[in-house]
Amino acid sequence: MSPKISVIVPIYNDERNLYKCIDSLLNQTFKDYEIIFIDDGSTDNSVSICNEYGLNVYKIKHQGSSVARNEGIKHSNGEYVTFVDSDDYVDPKYLEILYNCAMQNDADLCMCDYLATKEYKYNKLNTDIEKRIISKDDCFKMYFRINQKKDYYGVWGKLIKKELLTDIRFIEGKINEDIPFTYELINNSNKVMFVNETLYYYYNNPEGITNRLFDKEKLDLLEMWDVVYNRVKEDNPNYIEICKQCCMRARFTLLAKMFIDGYDRKNDELNKAHHELKQYVRNHYFDLLKLNMSLSRKLLLTFLII
Repeated sequence: MSPKISVIVPIYNDERNLYKCIDSLLNQTFKDYEIIFIDDGSTDNSVSICNEYGLNVYKIKHQGSSVARNEGIKHSNGEYVTFVDSDDYVDPKYLEILYNCAMQNDADLCMCDYLATKEYKYNKLNTDIEKRIISKDDCFKMYFRINQKKDYYGVWGKLIKKELLTDIRFIEGKINEDIPFTYELINNSNKVMFVNETLYYYYNNPEGITNRLFDKEKLDLLEMWDVVYNRVKEDNPNYIEICKQCCMRARFTLLAKMFIDGYDRKNDELNKAHHELKQYVRNHYFDLLKLNMSLSRKLLLTFLII
């Protein structure tokens, strides 16, 4: 008999954080689920850790999380699918709350709140958990970060009806592949639920892909937003202006990352990218200032164009 939920976990050289992730998944109050680990060619003890728990791992050659996630979808048997990153962890009631919410409301997509953290701890759940239907319009407002600082375009923290994934896959060979994938989820959902409770914990891993020295791969962020922009032009032209703002914000984000993380200044391609990003940000300075950003980000914006 097929499980109700498939939990897909891509793994790549994450032996330091994997125990916490696995423990949080095995300690779920909801029991009718499978965990699908996709090892993306790890060279550390990640697979051995999974074996310690007696867990099955599908192994592929190293091709990135987008390929690993697609491989996970291929092996999934559940009515619903959720993605968990191997350095993150979830509340013990993560699956139970999202599944009950989705089933009781016949939702295609059920999202929860999340906390970005540098330490392992859980927030206490409220006795009366707020669950609400959000219109596609409101869902896109969350996605495009209209009037809010938090983004919800990460694929994690969401329970997805498997039927929704018939024609939706991650763009392979890229990072930030969550951005167009989540857009397609929202665009193809008939009903979306939001659980206003922290059930997913995004661990700010100092050794993760988003925290290392800036490299060419991180420029994929621009391409992913350009993919969304082209889809918005076709399907939701009323969001074209706000999507332009996201594309603009992405360029500022990359320029800031190049400054904060550092990059190889002997690399001609990165030097060219830095020059083009700085020129773009300088030309759109006053438009960027109008976006919903903290004062510290606006000060950084001003500093970067000097």
